[in-house]
Amino acid sequence: MLLGIAAKRQKLLLANMSSGEGTNELLQPKIISMEVDHEDSYESEYRLQIGTQVKYLTINRGTYDRDTLSFPLTSLAPLQYDTTWTVAHISRSASGTLRTSLSTRKLAGVKSLWHPATIDYFDLEKTEQLTAAAYEA
Repeated sequence: MLLGIAAKRQKLLLANMSSGEGTNELLQPKIISMEVDHEDSYESEYRLQIGTQVKYLTINRGTYDRDTLSFPLTSLAPLQYDTTWTVAHISRSASGTLRTSLSTRKLAGVKSLWHPATIDYFDLEKTEQLTAAAYEA
């Protein structure tokens, strides 16, 4: 089943890329969820949609100010779209230069389903924006 979903997403992406329509919009990262440390004591973590994939982003403490952490997408270096990386990590070097590293770290997953019905995130439609980061589906 998961292979079929991945194939469906890949076909959608390739169709949009070959037609030239929606390519930029499709590949723009969108925040699905975020946990921002406003006291800058810990890393801030984000779940992103890039194209038809879900990726994870970790930003080291001290990398950006509080306002940027709440809406970081405009300050990010472009994140490449491919299937190989799962987690992007952004930090600053001692000289202040932004550094981005990509990893293929295996992510935690659901091992035991407690209900037989499963829902693909990409099948949900956002119906109402409740807060800056919460939507009703």
